[in-house]
Amino acid sequence: MTKLVLTLLVFMTIVGFTASEQSSILTDSRDGKEYKTMKIGTMTIMAENLNYETEGATCFRNSEDFCNKYGRLYDYATAMDGSEEEYTQGICPDGWHIPSSEEWVYIVQNIQRGRLVYKEGSPACRLLPDNPLRLKFAGNKSASGDKVFLVGKRGLYMSSSTKDGYWTVATFVRKNGGYELTIESKQNLKTGISCRCVKND
Repeated sequence: MTKLVLTLLVFMTIVGFTASEQSSILTDSRDGKEYKTMKIGTMTIMAENLNYETEGATCFRNSEDFCNKYGRLYDYATAMDGSEEEYTQGICPDGWHIPSSEEWVYIVQNIQRGRLVYKEGSPACRLLPDNPLRLKFAGNKSASGDKVFLVGKRGLYMSSSTKDGYWTVATFVRKNGGYELTIESKQNLKTGISCRCVKND
């Protein structure tokens, strides 16, 4: 399948990011849970995975300890809350929305100081392990819904974008001392993945 990927290698000798470490706290009025947030460029994004409990959400072994550490996993219908529009609030708290694929590109561009090259069908680029996204590798729920796998090894982060009937997501894989990244990886709409909400302008 064709993928839109980032192909720039970021070597371990590079230090520093353009992402601002202006951190604040988001309180979800629905359940009182608090999340750290950060500003990257002009965009404010959650620095922790969403852990809002609702029908259709799951986590590894249905463990609350796991949910509290890694957040919950949501399929497309649950995450989008019936909408098919980009930039929709969906499962996010009021005043926040599910990022589009374009917003994920913007986020990574600002982390990588704008040095990005796009090429279809190529291996993904790498991010440093101490990048400001503070990634949590919750794995993903299979499309059949019978198991959660690759916990601690891979993180799939949702967008509100679809292509050719598939969900386009940002996929981070722990590898060789860093993270391999694919911005527009196609996933079944029934796959359960993590959510990082973005603040509305």
